[in-house]
Amino acid sequence: MMMRTRKMNKTSSKSVISVILRVLSTIIILLVLTVLIPISVPKLLGYGTYNVVSGSMSPEIPVGSLILVEQTEVSELASGDIIAFYRNGIVVCHRILENDAYRQMLTTKGDANESADFEEVSYGQVIGKVARHFALLGAVGEYLTSSSGKLFAIELLALALLLNIIGTKLKEKTET
Repeated sequence: MMMRTRKMNKTSSKSVISVILRVLSTIIILLVLTVLIPISVPKLLGYGTYNVVSGSMSPEIPVGSLILVEQTEVSELASGDIIAFYRNGIVVCHRILENDAYRQMLTTKGDANESADFEEVSYGQVIGKVARHFALLGAVGEYLTSSSGKLFAIELLALALLLNIIGTKLKEKTET
């Protein structure tokens, strides 16, 4: 009688561990997907994605935000629109103060800056209009697109797979 109770306790503890390992595996996979989807899907839908690295648009768009930029007809942009544009090989995100369609030039300003940008932005420099922004996702996205970030994501997925395999094997042992 005592042996049977001990065997049932071992079986039920293996079963609990199996469930915990498989749940943990699922949580890790969902966590990785939750981070990767907002970074990957917009690109598939035609948006450019950029990481905000300066505070010139704070508090509206804080440092570390992910911005989604959609191509827009530059002549249709208006005062108050936030755009992304190239300046000296760097992507800048600022608000339009004025759109001079005749000269095809934009006057821009970062929200946190006291005055308008010294250089105007030509239509040819414009990437597009900022459609959405997500705080913190830019920094996470930048890390995950780096070599060490990709390796970390792969390691997390491998860990999740390993936990799932162990959990499944434990479940199979308790059922036989």
